[in-house]
Amino acid sequence: MRKTTNRQKRHIKRNKQKPVLNSASTKQSSEKKVAKKKNTRISDNPTLKKRGKQLKKNNSLAIKKKKAILSKKSRFKYKKRRRKRLLKEIFGAILLAAVLASLIASAFVSLKEVQGYGMSPTLRNDELVLLQKNFDIKRFDIVAFKRGEAIQVRRVIGLPGEKITYREDTLYVNDQAIDEKFIVSEINESQSNGHQFTEDFSLMEIISQQAVPMDQYLLLGDNRPYATDSRYYGLINTEQIIGKVTARLLPLETLELF
Repeated sequence: MRKTTNRQKRHIKRNKQKPVLNSASTKQSSEKKVAKKKNTRISDNPTLKKRGKQLKKNNSLAIKKKKAILSKKSRFKYKKRRRKRLLKEIFGAILLAAVLASLIASAFVSLKEVQGYGMSPTLRNDELVLLQKNFDIKRFDIVAFKRGEAIQVRRVIGLPGEKITYREDTLYVNDQAIDEKFIVSEINESQSNGHQFTEDFSLMEIISQQAVPMDQYLLLGDNRPYATDSRYYGLINTEQIIGKVTARLLPLETLELF
């Protein structure tokens, strides 16, 4: 039998002191190390901590930038919608104002183109005049009236209840002479040539009455030698008068208020 040496005895003694590790304990130890590694905080590592802060900052900036872009687009869309709505409101207001103005104007005023030369030189053929529909008729007003299908423009000379006579180019209303300043130059020119500008006549010769009946008017053209007026077709009823001439609009160089 072989003897055990001192070296061998020491080796056996050390092996007895070491714990025997089986495969299960080894596996458990490895899992603990992995778990410990996984549970290691970022704050425990300065490099990871710095990198995490940087990532968080970048994410925050990206989110803010995205929100800013979305906010800018939203503001732009809102302003665009608001501008369109404002333009629609303005256009609608203008259209409504134009319609109302047209309706109001049609109720109070209208336009008329002068036809013929019966009112020369005050008004000439094709001139455009403004008619006022609501009016009080006074002597020497210029009015437009309807006679049949035609519309004529003449001057009011005789009012209801008045006695009208012409003698030697002078107008007599109730036997009192009245100056017709609007044709003074024409009267003077005709008389210098040995003629009368307005032929003598009396109301009795026209309607066989002394005075103008109620709601009727005697109208004459300013171009007395050539105008067709009440001396030929009689007096004009109030219902026939469609407006009073208040202005000459065209041509622009002859613009004038009456």
